[in-house]
Amino acid sequence: MRDEILAMGSFHNLRRKLEIRKCDNLVFVFSSTLVRCFSQLQEIEIEDCKVMSAIVAEERKHEIQVNDDIITDTIDFTQLRSLNLKRLPNLKGFCSDVDSQPLFNKKVAFSNLENLHIDAIYKLKMLWHNQLNPDSFCKLKQLCVGDCENLINIFQPNILRRLQNLEDLQIRNCNLVEEVFEVQGKNGDEICDMVVSTQFKVLKLINLPNLKHVWSSGSQEILTFQNLREVEVSNCKSMKSLFPASVAKSLEQLKKLKIYDCGLEEIVAMEEGLETVTKFVFPQLYSLSLFSLPELKCFYPGKHTSEWPSLNSLYISKCDKVKIFAASELSLSDTNELGHNVPVQQALFLIEKVAFPNLEDIRITFMDNLKMLWHNH
Repeated sequence: MRDEILAMGSFHNLRRKLEIRKCDNLVFVFSSTLVRCFSQLQEIEIEDCKVMSAIVAEERKHEIQVNDDIITDTIDFTQLRSLNLKRLPNLKGFCSDVDSQPLFNKKVAFSNLENLHIDAIYKLKMLWHNQLNPDSFCKLKQLCVGDCENLINIFQPNILRRLQNLEDLQIRNCNLVEEVFEVQGKNGDEICDMVVSTQFKVLKLINLPNLKHVWSSGSQEILTFQNLREVEVSNCKSMKSLFPASVAKSLEQLKKLKIYDCGLEEIVAMEEGLETVTKFVFPQLYSLSLFSLPELKCFYPGKHTSEWPSLNSLYISKCDKVKIFAASELSLSDTNELGHNVPVQQALFLIEKVAFPNLEDIRITFMDNLKMLWHNH
């Protein structure tokens, strides 16, 4: 105990950064008693530690002597702004209180954390426990997760209400992730029932082969994305559409959209109850890239028009099922025996005559089945 007290005094003024790299025999960083001395740290970075199983170790679990009078229920990193955990192949959880668990639970609190980077933690299945400290992650601005091959989901219902300040979300190389924003739990026993106005500005989803939905059914009613500015999606082969129609109609701040190597059949999916002509306007979008989307047929499958008043650069390549680049809504319809307009052929874009008034750079390449650029009466 004397050594522990000396250690606690030694680190009392450590405030800025703790960095640990390539310590292959280090099993944990802190004991749950000693960690109280590091509550003023602003940044923690731990990388390339092969046998590390936890960041904070329970004393009794690791046979460390401890004075029961100084144990607290919650470990609170009150000043921590940035946490980076990378290439820790044996990490099971932030705290070693159980053998298998989500990375974060209610025993640790991050009331001021702004940046969280998680990379190559192979045993990780869930990021968040269904019970968290009330103040944890509410100030999170950036979340980057990569190369977590057993991670199942990103946001369960219980974490959604903590996302009010999240601006930048990047998910890469997570093979099992099927959904990003999960409103209802897998067993239907959890649900987020409040509207969350997010500050999302950047969304990047890279190499998620089993991703089926970014927004699950109903999530667009719970989460608002009116601040979204940049979206990049690539190598998501199981995804059939990107935006629900209600989300697409709210993207007034979107400036850049890149979609590469995906299984998309349409960019925007139809929703029940939208039978009238829908109008999509992207007032700020200046760059649009659609590359290697072999199943893409159209921007939106229902009756609609779209306007792109700020679009400056448009790049379309290897979209093999696109036959008509752009058309007016009426030019691709005929009248059936009931007098209703019915589509006779799909175009990638259904637009008004002056839909691209500021377009300066357009590239259309490797479109083997493209037969027509512009179709009108």
